[in-house]
Amino acid sequence: MSFRYCFRIIFMVLVLFSLVQLSSAQNFWQAAGLSGRVAPSLAMDANSNLLVGADSTIMRSTNGGTNWTQQLMISGATINQIVTAPGNYAYAGTENAGFYRSTDNGITWTSSNTNQPDGQVRAVLVLPSGNVLIGTSGHGVEISTDHGQSWTQTNTGLTESNARALTRTPNGNIFVSVKGANGIFISTNNGASWSLTSMTRTYRVYSLASLPNGYIYAGTQEFPNGIYRSTDGGSTWTQSGFAGLTVLNVDDCYPPDGSNYCSAYPYGVARSYNYGTTWDSVNTGLTLPIVGSIIIGPGGYLYAGTASGVFRSVNQITSVNESHLSVPTQFSLAQNFPNPFNPTTRIQFEIPEKSFVNMKLFNLGGQEVASLANGEFQPGVHEVTVSGSELASGAYFYKLTAGKFTATRTLQLVK
Repeated sequence: MSFRYCFRIIFMVLVLFSLVQLSSAQNFWQAAGLSGRVAPSLAMDANSNLLVGADSTIMRSTNGGTNWTQQLMISGATINQIVTAPGNYAYAGTENAGFYRSTDNGITWTSSNTNQPDGQVRAVLVLPSGNVLIGTSGHGVEISTDHGQSWTQTNTGLTESNARALTRTPNGNIFVSVKGANGIFISTNNGASWSLTSMTRTYRVYSLASLPNGYIYAGTQEFPNGIYRSTDGGSTWTQSGFAGLTVLNVDDCYPPDGSNYCSAYPYGVARSYNYGTTWDSVNTGLTLPIVGSIIIGPGGYLYAGTASGVFRSVNQITSVNESHLSVPTQFSLAQNFPNPFNPTTRIQFEIPEKSFVNMKLFNLGGQEVASLANGEFQPGVHEVTVSGSELASGAYFYKLTAGKFTATRTLQLVK
């Protein structure tokens, strides 16, 4: 049973319930069109136009979701994923209708199904070379070297033909999840061959994502469910939240405030500022907390494709290192992450009221080596980045002073 089919079932169950909404002033999200429609896939082209797979259609907006125009209708199909690529290309993987491509930023579409007899394309990944990889339910992974016009299977090393999710890490390695007990595979040669990682349990991995620091995330369905994270290129995996829940989606969008996002059923949208060590809820304003994709859209807003239309964040996510979620109830200084680190690490702190904040970095001899923050901050969750490029390896300590609050922690730089 496909992820998008599960998405529809969950929607039909939850639509029986009414959700209490906070006032718009308190909401994280606001409606951005296509109300009531199942819209799990989102993308944005180079001209900041939005594309969304809504039920059996591909819709396009040129004004941030105020208005939508239907560009493609595929009877009996659902849109699993939409991606855009340089050169005005856009690609769509569907359930029951195979692969579609566009050469004009999603205005017109043509079918390209020369090697997908079952018509189920669950994942689409565009490589820097322009080659396109897709995950299919019957032919495993296929590759196109001509922008999606023709396809060749590339399954050397794979032991399953049902490929569900794809992602690429900054060092060029590609990961694919397959249905069944075989888990997650890695390719170090652009998909030419694959080898099994240590993620070999029987979890159904619905989604894969990677961050700029190389961390990889897997959203799973089978017990114990939740998110699994690898910090060493896929060699090892650890549970990283939402145990007992089905994680429908982990997104590899990178807002400038240092956050990353996922959605889990029935939890809804979650956000992390420490690479998935902890998560907080950002559901206010959503009609239903079932989200298939989250992207950074026009104007620096977050956009979410949900089981009840498209939603947009109320605030632009352009204020670097500041959280708009809620006002903390007390002062706190978090341990830096990662720790030990090289070359950079993040330090998060919370202030419940407007305060003058001073944070400094010292060596073990008590000498100040860097000023990390010095000024007036609004109530909220804030974050600073420490660069070790000009520092020697060793232990340091950082001290936060905010009003009458003072706290000190240590960190370790390893070069």
